[in-house]
Amino acid sequence: LIAQAGGPANRPADTRVRLVRGGQAAEIRLDQLRVDSPANVRLAPGDHVQLIRSVRSLTVLGSARNVAELAFDSDTLTLAEAIARSGGLADDRADATGVFVFRYEAGPDGASKPVIYRLNLLDPRSYFLSQRFAMREKDVLLVANARSVQFGKLVQLLNTLVTPAITVDLLTR
Repeated sequence: LIAQAGGPANRPADTRVRLVRGGQAAEIRLDQLRVDSPANVRLAPGDHVQLIRSVRSLTVLGSARNVAELAFDSDTLTLAEAIARSGGLADDRADATGVFVFRYEAGPDGASKPVIYRLNLLDPRSYFLSQRFAMREKDVLLVANARSVQFGKLVQLLNTLVTPAITVDLLTR
């Protein structure tokens, strides 16, 4: 039916198919809908099919080269791929020991709880872990600032405050 109607306006990975039948609704991402899948059902009279644009993404913050919202281009996206798509860590300001993933996980009681994962890229084992760590929709990837960045900001502030005084002193001599 979707193909006969001209197909989706957006990428299949960014499109959800909603089928409403008899007051009940079911959804699936279009790129997961296969011809031989049990989710590919025969339509019945009175069914309503909707295509909904729903871009799955995560947010990259901090000292990554590109702070941005990254869309999932496939079913899965690993932490290593997310770091690479953000341009990697900014060499001059990132703390390689402080790469964090913030997300909500379902607890034992079913309630959603915030969880923080930390990755130390100075440990070679972390690269293997990052290739297995699956990112999820709405995750936040934060690359921490290096401690030296704070010191550099202090030096820059002091320079801004002291330079005019030194200039005035030199001019009045």
